[in-house]
Amino acid sequence: MLFGRDVFICHASPDKGEYARPLERALGCQALNCWVDEGQIWPGDSLTSSLNAGLASTRFVAVLVTRHFMTKEPGWTEKELNAAFHREVRTGETVVVPILAISEEEWFERFPLLADKLYIPWSLGPDRVAEQIARRFERISASDWFCDHPREHVGHVWIRVNACGDGLEQNHRLVARWGPHIREVHLPSLGRDPISLVHHKLNPDSIPLQVQVDPPAIVTFGQGPPPDPPGLNIDEGWTRMAGWNFPQAGPAAQVS
Repeated sequence: MLFGRDVFICHASPDKGEYARPLERALGCQALNCWVDEGQIWPGDSLTSSLNAGLASTRFVAVLVTRHFMTKEPGWTEKELNAAFHREVRTGETVVVPILAISEEEWFERFPLLADKLYIPWSLGPDRVAEQIARRFERISASDWFCDHPREHVGHVWIRVNACGDGLEQNHRLVARWGPHIREVHLPSLGRDPISLVHHKLNPDSIPLQVQVDPPAIVTFGQGPPPDPPGLNIDEGWTRMAGWNFPQAGPAAQVS
């Protein structure tokens, strides 16, 4: 199954500022991208359709279990948890990652079917919580990266860069090669916060995207709105590589 996001952050609305946003930033610094309702649902969108798409497109669902989560009447957050747990039962793969800001006794009493799951205590702080979730991905920095976007996808695509280790606060040079076209991007003083480079795929095709980055970094790819909106638009500036024997085409941003 292809996942466009790493972590869906399930949270009660009043917890957005104190819990959800700090966790989203901490996960971003661990090279993980998140689905959070305020960034992916726009005025006029169907809540049900948007949340279904978000849950289906993420690898893990991090459930922020707080006082607000426990005391609110059953609503979207509990539906999100139930949907994620149903997928876990159906696939046999771990999906739900509980993060407890309440006592485990309260959690186990309310959701006894989840009592055997190892939870992460929020008391560790968002950075340590994010580190524990990131262990499930085992991403390491490298110089060469490849991506095959889904053939049928047409629309926004993104390249996300996380500086790591000795590369923190260093200038990074990224070279993207897509079919007959090449694009060079310079990212000055890249810190702990990742950056998303946004461009377009306008045709239903399967052209591999190759990315080289120096110094080495963690690079991830995806479709749709970028994890770090608005992102850096790199539609313009692509050039045609010498020696490529594809038929002559239009501007790179319109090739795919």
